[in-house]
Amino acid sequence: MSWFQLKDQGVRRYRKGVWLRVRALPDGLRREIERHLVGDEEITWVVIKELRGQGRVLLEVWCWQLPRSPVKTSPAEGVDRFTVFHVEAVEDPEWVCEGDLGRGLVAK
Repeated sequence: MSWFQLKDQGVRRYRKGVWLRVRALPDGLRREIERHLVGDEEITWVVIKELRGQGRVLLEVWCWQLPRSPVKTSPAEGVDRFTVFHVEAVEDPEWVCEGDLGRGLVAK
């Protein structure tokens, strides 16, 4: 999958809805997110959900609940489950994002 840095989105309003690359999350942000994880959850994706004042953003974090058993014993067991929560963070133009710039934009 292609990638770009957040600063490549020149206009700030275009940064809303951008997905951050999970494997490239900065250590500080990763620790902040992992404080909210429960048990055997793992981070699936992180989306910039809302732009806030003073260089802050609201991140929507999706986490996948690992199955407890590889063998299903009931219809409800082993079904993919996601936990979604929000974290407010300081926007960093160096964040690595998934996909391309969209809107016909090209990174410089």
